[in-house]
Amino acid sequence: MNDYRVHHAHSDDMNEGWIWVKDESLIETVRGRRSIAKVEYGDRHIYCEIMYADQADIERFDDYLTNANVRNETSTQNLIFVNTWYSTLLGMPKLPGSLRVRIRPSHSLYAYCVSCFQHPQVVVVLGMVLGFIGAGLGVVGVGLGFIGIGLSSTAYRTFWLAVGIAWIFMGSLICVVGVWPLVTRTRRRVRSLDAA
Repeated sequence: MNDYRVHHAHSDDMNEGWIWVKDESLIETVRGRRSIAKVEYGDRHIYCEIMYADQADIERFDDYLTNANVRNETSTQNLIFVNTWYSTLLGMPKLPGSLRVRIRPSHSLYAYCVSCFQHPQVVVVLGMVLGFIGAGLGVVGVGLGFIGIGLSSTAYRTFWLAVGIAWIFMGSLICVVGVWPLVTRTRRRVRSLDAA
């Protein structure tokens, strides 16, 4: 974990699926790329895109943030500019503030999928959900085909029926995994409305 001075992101970035980071240890893996990273604060974590904040970006943030004086912090501290969506998911206290955060770039398929499911824009989440449902229904269709083969043949009947049932189960599981982020997002929203 590293110490970062964490600020709110620019209003243009409020609905984007990234955070801006200025950290010399990440410059080689982040600068000029659109990397996915696991960002950890306390016992919570998110997956999102990380963008490297160079001097021009820092000046843009400094112009946006009233009395932030971010330009003077650049030589001495690592910086993060995070939107409200991600700071809430991470449970960060009132910003700006100095916090211990771990940022680990990740290039796994899991990280890419979770970053889409945790995206602030519901259209990105919905696209991912529909993609998972479509893939799951495709797998169910293959399973039904195997069952059809099993029912129409006398050789290896039990084998084809078992394979078909297994594919249907896998397809159903993929559909459930695809729908789950919408369920958790809705539950989180209901809890926040109840707390208000």
